[in-house]
Order: sequence, then C-alpha cells, then structure tokens
Amino acid sequence: MKVIKLFIVVISLSIFGSGLVMAEETTRIAFVNTARVIEQAPQAVVVRNTLQTEFAPREAKLIEEQNGIKSLEERLIKDGALMSATEKRKLERNIKSKQLAFQSARESFTEDLTVRRNEELQRMQQEIAQVVVEVAKGASFDMVLEAGVVYANEKVNITLQVIEALNKSVDKGTEIPAQ
Repeated sequence: MKVIKLFIVVISLSIFGSGLVMAEETTRIAFVNTARVIEQAPQAVVVRNTLQTEFAPREAKLIEEQNGIKSLEERLIKDGALMSATEKRKLERNIKSKQLAFQSARESFTEDLTVRRNEELQRMQQEIAQVVVEVAKGASFDMVLEAGVVYANEKVNITLQVIEALNKSVDKGTEIPAQ
C-alpha cells in the first residue's frame, strides 16, 4: 500500500511539476495568410506587368491570326456558293491549315506563359517566405503557421506586417536577397 501511495505522489509531482515548467516556457506562435500576401503584395503587380509586357506581342499576333481565320471562314460562307469546287476546297484547306497552326501557336503561348508565371510565382514565394521569417524574428515569434489554421486572433496574425515589409522593399527598389 505504501508503494502505491508513493507511486501516486511521484506521479502527481511529475505531472504538476512538468506543468509548472511548461507554464514558464511560453511559445509564441504567429499566423500569416500567404494567399492574401501574394494577392496584395506589390511584387505581384510587378510580376503581372512584366508578364503582360513580355507576352503582349505574341498575344496580339495570335489575335491577328484568329481574326484572319475568321475572315476566311466568313468569306467561305458568303462566297462559297459562288466558288468553283476546286476554289472552295482550296479555301477550306487553307482555313484548316491556318486553324491547326493557330491552335499549335496558342498551345505554345499558353505553355510558355504558364512556365514563366510559375517561375515568377516561385521567386515571389521565396521572397515572401524570407520576409515572413524576418517579421517573425523581429517580433520574437517561435513559430509561424500559414495553412490549416481554423482561427487566428489578430494579435498573432502577421499578414499585414508582411505586406508592409514587402511594400517597403519595393519602395526601396530592392529585393530580398536569396539565401
């Protein structure tokens, strides 16, 4: 019986004792909404403008090709009944050939744009991650969560601080160096 009482006392002390130690060591946890940061970061505007400038000429050429095909199709509908069979077949083949070339060019354009967008997004995400770490260290947070958070009190939400830091880095014209 004495052994059981001693065992209960030892267990109780270890439970309460560890509770006291844990109460002294607090872990500071923060939350950041990365989707909101990516959406509102000034770097996202720069990326969109860069991609628009880079891909606008190809997009304009695709639109021009599409309008040319549409014009040929309208001509076939309008004048097809008046054309000879040979002329009509020649125009139909020309339209089909241009449609295939257009489809290939459009797929290539879409693929190239997707690759470039992903490259820029990855670069921007790395920059955002570095800023999150800087903000968290500056505020003495031990951990930052970004996904799967059901609720985060505003006092642990550092999303706005991260966006402000990103704004400052754009205002200075500097990027966060890669680590």
